[in-house]
Amino acid sequence: MEHEVDDGTGSVRVYKDVTPACDGGVLKRVIKPGDAQIGKPPLGQVVKIHFDGYFVGGRKSGQKFDTSRGKLDDFEREDFYRFRLGEAYEAIRDGWTIAVESMNRGEIAEFILEPEYGYGEMGNASRPKVHKNAKLRYVIQLFAWRRAYSDKLRLDEMSMEERIAMAIETKDEATSYYRDDQYHEALERYNHAAALVHEYGFVPPEGREAECTGIVISCLLNEAHCFNKLGQYRKALMPCEQVLDEYGEVAKAYYRRATAYLGLHEFESAKADLIKAAKLEPASREIREQLQNLKECVAAAEHVEKKMVKKQIKGIDTESLRQGPALRGAQGWQGSLPQCYFAIEIDGKLVGQITLELFADKLPKTAANFLDLCSGDKGHHALTRRPLTYEGSSFHRIVDGAFGGDFIFGDGTGCESVYGGTFDDEGYHFCHDREGMLSMASSARDRNGSQFFITTAPLPHLDGHHVVFGRVLYGMEIVHQMQKIVQPNEGSRGEQEKDVEI
Repeated sequence: MEHEVDDGTGSVRVYKDVTPACDGGVLKRVIKPGDAQIGKPPLGQVVKIHFDGYFVGGRKSGQKFDTSRGKLDDFEREDFYRFRLGEAYEAIRDGWTIAVESMNRGEIAEFILEPEYGYGEMGNASRPKVHKNAKLRYVIQLFAWRRAYSDKLRLDEMSMEERIAMAIETKDEATSYYRDDQYHEALERYNHAAALVHEYGFVPPEGREAECTGIVISCLLNEAHCFNKLGQYRKALMPCEQVLDEYGEVAKAYYRRATAYLGLHEFESAKADLIKAAKLEPASREIREQLQNLKECVAAAEHVEKKMVKKQIKGIDTESLRQGPALRGAQGWQGSLPQCYFAIEIDGKLVGQITLELFADKLPKTAANFLDLCSGDKGHHALTRRPLTYEGSSFHRIVDGAFGGDFIFGDGTGCESVYGGTFDDEGYHFCHDREGMLSMASSARDRNGSQFFITTAPLPHLDGHHVVFGRVLYGMEIVHQMQKIVQPNEGSRGEQEKDVEI
């Protein structure tokens, strides 16, 4: 049954009743469909979600009272929220179970909970504070689920053979998530699988020592691979170094570590590791290709540095990068895609560059607008006569992401596309599900211009509202460096102490 309901912000939307009793207690609106083939989590599984909670009705209508994404007022959670389906907050267990049980993996949905399915007549006096008989709205993203490991025998009650079998099963689960680009979920499982046959007093059975060692090495290096995929290159170094310290020279450990060094633009370290890997596995095509990629990246970096020194280009040179050998063969999620870069200055000092890949195959108009603003070939703004280019513009806000692109006023109020005015959303093919996603910063639906932002954490509540049209290919560490110049104040946004310019 469908219901038209005010969501607490003044917008009336259509929701579907998902309560078993069909009493309208839990209403659902899908924002982004999930994977129907994988389906919904069974009762008793440990689910992993992000959520934001808002009041509906009353003087606090539309106000956020709870979130899984860090600090709200004086109440703070860690990243992501996990609970065993059927055992969420005692006071709100039924509503949350009904809501999440109805979701496919990867789905983002909005739910309206009547008081009896929320905190009811008692409300919640602790954190988060909820007044009695409060009607609530939640935006929930379901990332993954796993069996509750506590359902298994306790480790000290398991035989070594049982632990090996459980490690193999968990490793296979991790690989399945990895193949679906669910890297965070894969990481959690690879870590658990390695620990089962390496920690907690494990002693390998006679004749299975090599097998257990292989499981540990494979899981650790797969962890490194996931970190590299997420652009978390510093974290990727650690499992590689653990393998090299504990198991000696392993070609793939050198290769994975070299990939991380390459992402960090630490080219000498990458070269040293690739040479070691090549000596151990001289026939490896993968290693040879990465050595060639390294040479091209070094050449491209030297080319960029020379241009910066000569001041020929202060910010962006999209054409040379699109045609250059180092990036011409680079592969993104969708194959070979156009790329460009920002050279970043903090208080007038060049600190590095951010290389971006644009999803032009799915969002050609959005990508073309961005590339043209990078190149500066489209003339001047009709009223201000400012050049239509990102060169010399600033990042005006660096909280929950790095926001830039206002080359008109520089404070986030200016907006102009190369098409004149703004243009419509092309589609929501990609999600704000990790750091390093490049998205349009628009004031409303179908109001895209020049402003953009780079995510520094998953922001699923923006899915379906802002168009993701690219990602950071290299240089996420520069974005993190930009974040460090923001100091917290008494408000929620913090103060930016230094100028950050393109």
